[in-house]
Amino acid sequence: MSPASRAEVSRFNRQTSLRDDGCLIWKGTTGRGGYGRFKRDDGTTMAAHRFVWEFVMGREIPDGMQIDHVCHTEAVLAGTCAGDGSDDGCRHRPCCNPAHLELVSAAENTRRQDHAARRKTH
Repeated sequence: MSPASRAEVSRFNRQTSLRDDGCLIWKGTTGRGGYGRFKRDDGTTMAAHRFVWEFVMGREIPDGMQIDHVCHTEAVLAGTCAGDGSDDGCRHRPCCNPAHLELVSAAENTRRQDHAARRKTH
C-alpha cells in the first residue's frame, strides 16, 4: 500500500462516526457482507478496516494474514451478536477503530468464526 495522503485520511475520517461502544463506524459505501469499502486516490478500492489498519501500522497486511474485528468476536462470546456469518447486518463489520482490529492468521480468524458459530442456538 502506498502511504495515505492527507486528502485520503481526511476523506476517510469524514465517512466515519464514533459509536457509544467505541466502534468507529464506516458510513460510506459497503461491499459484500457489510464491510466498508474505501476508494483510494489512485482509484483502487479496499476494505475500510484494512485501510485504517495499514495506515496506523504503517505497513501492508502480510500474505496469509487477516484483520479480525475483535469487537465482533467479544460480542459473539458475550452473546450479544450472532456469530454464524449469516447476519450481513452485523453491527461490527463496518467498525474501523484500529483498537478493535487485530492481525491474525487466516486459520485463527476461521477458528474464531467456527467457535462463534458453535455458540449459535436453534
